Amino acid sequence: MNYSNNKGISPVIATLLLVVIAISAVSASWIWYESLWSGISTGVEGKANGDVSRLFAGLRIESATTVGYTLKNTGTVTLYTINVYEDGTLKATYSKFEPGKTITNYISLTAGETLYAIAKYADDKLIITKAPIQQVGVQIDNILGSGTSTGLSVTTSPLPITSNLTEVN
Repeated sequence: MNYSNNKGISPVIATLLLVVIAISAVSASWIWYESLWSGISTGVEGKANGDVSRLFAGLRIESATTVGYTLKNTGTVTLYTINVYEDGTLKATYSKFEPGKTITNYISLTAGETLYAIAKYADDKLIITKAPIQQVGVQIDNILGSGTSTGLSVTTSPLPITSNLTEVN
């Protein structure tokens, strides 16, 4: 057998083929890497946004007096299943509480007791806040009269305090 007539590819063409194959492999790897990184960063961003929104769940008792209470959603997420208790006794339930809104309820509460508000948010996490119930009213000490004029001496109890205590479970 005579192999002298067989011709192979020239070294220039072989080198060009190797360069094309190498560029194709690098391009395919880069495209795969970009799609993988995009998918991961989108997933992490979505997860981070969910976690951040949970950090901004807030519920505050603006006032708690013997004539009622005011709640405020101080967070950035909607709260659900809001229950208000006076030392273990359920006083009111609300199904939904939008961010920035307030709820005022005029009901009879007992001075010296504690008002609790419990609400759910993302993934059934609970947020709990409490405040002491303050006495509201005016006490008249005495009335002094002289002829047609009357002087009035009035002592008032302190204004209701607000609660800055918020627990997140």
